[in-house]
Amino acid sequence: MTALDKYTKGLLAIVLTVIVGNAIYEFIIDEIVCAGSRELQEGHCEL
Repeated sequence: MTALDKYTKGLLAIVLTVIVGNAIYEFIIDEIVCAGSRELQEGHCEL
């Protein structure tokens, strides 16, 4: 049971890292796009 718990926690940590990392990556990309294009700021760029 303990080994399974460790494995599950490790897997959960990896999944969370991937989700958070992906969210940060998309946020940074959006910031670069919004900063680079004034027209897009009125569109999908909402701060």
